[in-house]
Amino acid sequence: MVALIEGAGMPRQQRAVALAVRALDIKIHNLDKSSEPSESYLPPLVSSTNHKNCMDDAVSMICIARAIVSLASYETTLVALDIEPSIRIPSICNNVHEAVFTHIASICGRSQLAPGVKIIVFESMAIWLQETAKLLARCLGEVQRGEERDMHAMAFALGQRVLILQRERIMGYLWSYWDDPIDAVQVKVRTIFEAFLDIGSTMNQAIIVNPAIAESALTHTDSAGQSKATSPGAQDGNAFLSDVLDLVLTMDWSRKVKYSLLAALCARINVLDMLTGHTDILTSCLETMAQVTMASRAGQLLTALLSRAADDIRCAREQAPDGEEEEAAALRVETAHMALWKGPVTAALCRDDDTSRRMLTQQLLPALFEALPRIV
Repeated sequence: MVALIEGAGMPRQQRAVALAVRALDIKIHNLDKSSEPSESYLPPLVSSTNHKNCMDDAVSMICIARAIVSLASYETTLVALDIEPSIRIPSICNNVHEAVFTHIASICGRSQLAPGVKIIVFESMAIWLQETAKLLARCLGEVQRGEERDMHAMAFALGQRVLILQRERIMGYLWSYWDDPIDAVQVKVRTIFEAFLDIGSTMNQAIIVNPAIAESALTHTDSAGQSKATSPGAQDGNAFLSDVLDLVLTMDWSRKVKYSLLAALCARINVLDMLTGHTDILTSCLETMAQVTMASRAGQLLTALLSRAADDIRCAREQAPDGEEEEAAALRVETAHMALWKGPVTAALCRDDDTSRRMLTQQLLPALFEALPRIV
């Protein structure tokens, strides 16, 4: 396995083929002899029952996938390959990095996994997404020269496919496992969501820096002969985050996961725009405070919103435009936030419900007065 990952002495294309064929046991269309790894570098491939059993075993497959994600260079794992769809690789992918995702996802979807295996599987998915976010940040943040332009385009195309083609699958993990009975699985699923959002944020930043990058990625896709099924239309990170927000908001407010997902989104989106466009968020959260079993989740979201409000005010003070005083800039932002909170909070406190008022007093008002002291 180490020899496959290191690929000492082998050209990049041969290293990618070796990982695909020997480590992941997948087939490559139209594989010519020049692309096959030479036996002077690797021993001949010998099919055996043990090898087949290894690839069918969840733990063994996950260990292989994690080794590739953690140790193999992205220059190798992003090399374009014509991978043949199979039972193991049912979806269309064109490089080792995405083939690894498909392997991990196929195990995440299995029912009745042993608790220890379940934790490792979801941790592996989180690692894949985290490494993808790092890969994108590195590739898209580099100055483009020569071959780096191709790597730049390949990385952006990868990000597009993750955000669009894999969104439904990844969000499905959140709906199904966010409140899993195993605490460790809950932690891994939260990490999966945060890494997924990081990918969207990285893609958005890349488009801000270079608006032509999406067209460049599509041009590279066409020149590489990639199937249209694997080259979705361009979508920037802001649109992605808005889509995720809309998807989360379609959930019923009785689902605990909704509050946690919105709290995680608060760190990455414009909270003023979110609350202005979705005025029911504050109203629904404040109504939920009357439910003892849900109050802590609603309080978590309200606290996250207030924390972002405080951050916005501080940033306005530190980054005041030329010609505008720092306090004036901060007051302008604070006033905008207070206008959104004042009405819903006042209505909630005036409600004839002792439980609601008690919960608001304990879990909301201290954070509210700290973030927006002028609201009194």
